[in-house]
Amino acid sequence: MKRGRGLLVVAALAMKASACVNIDSGHQGVKWRAIGGTVDETYGEGLKFMFPWDRMYVYSVRLLDRKENLRILSRNGLPIELELSVRFRLDTANLFSIHTDLGPDYYNEIIAPTLRSEGRKVAGRYLPEEIYSTKRETL
Repeated sequence: MKRGRGLLVVAALAMKASACVNIDSGHQGVKWRAIGGTVDETYGEGLKFMFPWDRMYVYSVRLLDRKENLRILSRNGLPIELELSVRFRLDTANLFSIHTDLGPDYYNEIIAPTLRSEGRKVAGRYLPEEIYSTKRETL
């Protein structure tokens, strides 16, 4: 009888421990429920309790920086190697929409392709010597 209660207590503790998510400072979470889907609410930092079959997707809402290396053609058709940098921050008011429309891989889904496309479009207007000297600040 004692052994059965002990196993029940251990199982309850294991279930409770697996139902906790810690959201660090500078992050917010979006909860997905197995029954009901994505919750239209964001969760701030701290320890959050939830059922073990639910999920919490945690996003950094800090200022982030990413670099992209591009090989483009200049105005005269010569290949140029460029390193572009973008700084961005998720809009916390739209975190639910970002999660449901794009998902956790939002950078590769929307930001990186846009950065590469715009980088090629803008840099393709210049000659290589302009990119590396006189027009560098303009770019």
